[in-house]
Amino acid sequence: MATHRFSIPKTFYYWPLIGLWLSTVALAVSFYALIPISIFAYFTFRNTLNILQVVGPIYWISRDYDNIQKFRIGSGFMHTISDPWFKGKGVQISLWKRSFQVGICQEQKYHNDLEGSLAAIQGRFLDLTPRQIREQSESIRNK
Repeated sequence: MATHRFSIPKTFYYWPLIGLWLSTVALAVSFYALIPISIFAYFTFRNTLNILQVVGPIYWISRDYDNIQKFRIGSGFMHTISDPWFKGKGVQISLWKRSFQVGICQEQKYHNDLEGSLAAIQGRFLDLTPRQIREQSESIRNK
Protein backbone atom coordinates (compact mmCIF):
# COMPACT_ATOMS: atom_id res chain seq x y z
CA MET A 1 0.00 0.00 0.00
CA ALA A 2 1.50 3.28 -1.11
CA THR A 3 1.14 6.30 1.10
CA HIS A 4 1.27 9.81 -0.16
CA ARG A 5 3.43 12.09 1.85
CA PHE A 6 2.10 15.66 2.15
CA SER A 7 4.77 18.31 1.91
CA ILE A 8 4.42 22.02 2.64
CA PRO A 9 5.84 24.27 -0.07
CA LYS A 10 8.87 26.29 0.99
CA THR A 11 7.17 29.55 0.04
CA PHE A 12 4.53 28.90 2.71
CA TYR A 13 7.00 29.90 5.40
CA TYR A 14 7.63 33.28 3.79
CA TRP A 15 4.02 34.53 3.84
CA PRO A 16 3.97 35.46 7.56
CA LEU A 17 7.16 37.44 7.04
CA ILE A 18 5.71 39.17 3.99
CA GLY A 19 2.51 39.96 5.93
CA LEU A 20 4.53 41.38 8.83
CA TRP A 21 6.57 43.51 6.44
CA LEU A 22 3.42 44.82 4.67
CA SER A 23 1.72 45.67 7.97
CA THR A 24 4.85 47.52 9.12
CA VAL A 25 4.90 49.53 5.90
CA ALA A 26 1.19 50.32 6.24
CA LEU A 27 1.68 51.44 9.84
CA ALA A 28 4.58 53.69 8.85
CA VAL A 29 2.57 55.24 6.02
CA SER A 30 -0.42 55.85 8.31
CA PHE A 31 1.89 57.40 10.92
CA TYR A 32 3.37 59.79 8.39
CA ALA A 33 -0.14 60.62 7.21
CA LEU A 34 -0.88 61.86 10.74
CA ILE A 35 1.69 64.63 10.44
CA PRO A 36 -0.07 66.66 7.69
CA ILE A 37 -3.45 65.91 9.28
CA SER A 38 -2.18 67.25 12.61
CA ILE A 39 -0.77 70.38 10.98
CA PHE A 40 -4.07 70.98 9.16
CA ALA A 41 -6.04 70.46 12.39
CA TYR A 42 -3.78 72.84 14.30
CA PHE A 43 -4.24 75.69 11.83
CA THR A 44 -7.95 74.96 11.46
CA PHE A 45 -8.85 74.81 15.15
CA ARG A 46 -6.38 77.18 16.82
CA ASN A 47 -7.93 80.19 18.57
CA THR A 48 -11.44 78.91 17.84
CA LEU A 49 -12.53 77.94 21.36
CA ASN A 50 -16.19 78.92 21.89
CA ILE A 51 -16.33 80.53 18.43
CA LEU A 52 -18.60 79.21 15.72
CA GLN A 53 -16.78 78.29 12.51
CA VAL A 54 -18.76 77.91 9.27
CA VAL A 55 -17.45 76.75 5.90
CA GLY A 56 -20.26 76.39 3.37
CA PRO A 57 -23.00 74.27 4.95
CA ILE A 58 -20.63 72.70 7.52
CA TYR A 59 -20.14 74.17 10.98
CA TRP A 60 -18.07 73.24 14.02
CA ILE A 61 -17.62 74.65 17.46
CA SER A 62 -15.39 73.54 20.31
CA ARG A 63 -16.48 74.47 23.80
CA ASP A 64 -14.23 74.68 26.83
CA TYR A 65 -16.75 73.66 29.46
CA ASP A 66 -19.26 70.86 29.57
CA ASN A 67 -21.00 69.92 32.81
CA ILE A 68 -20.86 66.18 32.06
CA GLN A 69 -17.49 64.76 33.07
CA LYS A 70 -17.52 61.54 31.05
CA PHE A 71 -17.38 60.52 27.41
CA ARG A 72 -20.64 61.14 25.58
CA ILE A 73 -21.84 61.30 21.97
CA GLY A 74 -25.21 62.83 21.20
CA SER A 75 -27.17 65.00 18.86
CA GLY A 76 -26.65 68.73 19.00
CA PHE A 77 -28.19 71.89 17.62
CA MET A 78 -27.01 75.42 17.08
CA HIS A 79 -28.72 78.81 16.75
CA THR A 80 -26.72 82.00 16.46
CA ILE A 81 -28.26 84.93 18.28
CA SER A 82 -26.56 87.65 16.28
CA ASP A 83 -26.01 88.46 12.64
CA PRO A 84 -25.26 86.36 10.51
CA TRP A 85 -28.13 84.11 11.51
CA PHE A 86 -27.30 80.40 11.31
CA LYS A 87 -29.34 77.42 12.38
CA GLY A 88 -28.03 73.88 12.31
CA LYS A 89 -28.07 70.32 13.60
CA GLY A 90 -25.17 68.01 14.20
CA VAL A 91 -23.31 65.62 16.47
CA GLN A 92 -21.70 66.61 19.75
CA ILE A 93 -18.84 64.69 21.33
CA SER A 94 -18.00 65.44 24.96
CA LEU A 95 -14.97 64.30 26.90
CA TRP A 96 -14.08 65.53 30.38
CA LYS A 97 -14.83 69.25 30.35
CA ARG A 98 -14.50 69.79 26.60
CA SER A 99 -17.03 69.28 23.84
CA PHE A 100 -16.82 69.42 20.08
CA GLN A 101 -19.83 69.79 17.81
CA VAL A 102 -19.91 69.42 14.04
CA GLY A 103 -22.94 69.51 11.76
CA ILE A 104 -24.81 71.00 8.84
CA CYS A 105 -26.27 74.48 8.98
CA GLN A 106 -27.97 77.02 6.79
CA GLU A 107 -28.12 80.77 6.91
CA GLN A 108 -31.47 82.24 7.88
CA LYS A 109 -32.68 85.42 6.16
CA TYR A 110 -34.18 88.03 8.45
CA HIS A 111 -34.91 91.68 7.72
CA ASN A 112 -33.77 93.17 11.03
CA ASP A 113 -32.04 92.25 14.30
CA LEU A 114 -35.24 92.01 16.34
CA GLU A 115 -36.82 89.51 13.98
CA GLY A 116 -33.62 87.44 13.89
CA SER A 117 -33.19 87.46 17.68
CA LEU A 118 -36.78 86.39 18.27
CA ALA A 119 -36.44 83.54 15.78
CA ALA A 120 -33.15 82.39 17.34
CA ILE A 121 -34.65 82.10 20.83
CA GLN A 122 -37.91 80.66 19.47
CA GLY A 123 -39.84 83.81 20.32
CA ARG A 124 -42.63 85.50 18.39
CA PHE A 125 -44.78 88.63 18.37
CA LEU A 126 -48.15 88.26 20.05
CA ASP A 127 -51.42 89.56 18.68
CA LEU A 128 -52.76 90.28 22.17
CA THR A 129 -51.43 92.43 24.97
CA PRO A 130 -50.48 90.78 28.29
CA ARG A 131 -53.60 92.23 29.90
CA GLN A 132 -55.86 90.65 27.24
CA ILE A 133 -54.10 87.31 27.67
CA ARG A 134 -54.58 87.47 31.45
CA GLU A 135 -58.27 88.32 31.08
CA GLN A 136 -58.80 85.44 28.65
CA SER A 137 -57.04 82.97 30.93
CA GLU A 138 -59.06 84.16 33.95
CA SER A 139 -62.31 83.82 32.05
CA ILE A 140 -61.38 80.27 30.99
CA ARG A 141 -60.40 79.40 34.57
CA ASN A 142 -63.68 80.79 35.98
CA LYS A 143 -65.90 78.75 33.66
